Order: sequence, then C-alpha cells, then structure tokens
Amino acid sequence: MRSRLSEIDGFSVYDIGDQKCGIVTFSVSGIDSALVKTKLAEKLINVSVGLAKSTPFYMEKQQLTSIVRASVHYYNTEEEIKTMTTALTGLITPNISSQVS
Repeated sequence: MRSRLSEIDGFSVYDIGDQKCGIVTFSVSGIDSALVKTKLAEKLINVSVGLAKSTPFYMEKQQLTSIVRASVHYYNTEEEIKTMTTALTGLITPNISSQVS
C-alpha cells in the first residue's frame, strides 16, 4: 500500500522509518483526513484518523493537523489494497474533488 500511494500524485505517505508495521499513515492533498475517512466508509473501507494531539511532536514537525491511518494485516489481500487505492485515487480526480470542496 505504501508503494502504491507513494506513486500517486496528491498523496503523502508519512511512515517512512526503517522498521515498518501494518499501519500506513498518509494524507490526501487538499482533502481533510476526516472527509477521506467518510468517503472510504461509504465504500465499506475502514480507516481511522490520527490527530495532532495524539502525536504533537511528530505532527508539528511534519506540519500536519491530522493523518489517515490504514491498518493493513496479513489477511488483507492484494485485491483489497488495490480496491482501497482505487477508491483513494477517485478522491483526487477533478470530478470528485469538485464535489468534496
């Protein structure tokens, strides 16, 4: 998921440490994280939102107020990851972005 999101303009992936876990944190340019969560929930895709008050040092350093957190597990399939990245890509297309604004 990290590599797919990193390849798409408009997405920023933040969990870039040496050791990675199943939590993928990212933001979508110009779209509030809570709205990203809502739009994905409409497609039955569950994510959470991390707020700046949860990790103030890191979020301030990255100049973020919130991020989207996707928890990917061993039982998630490549197809599910593709479905999620396709849904996320749909958020930044001009047609849908104009509805979001």
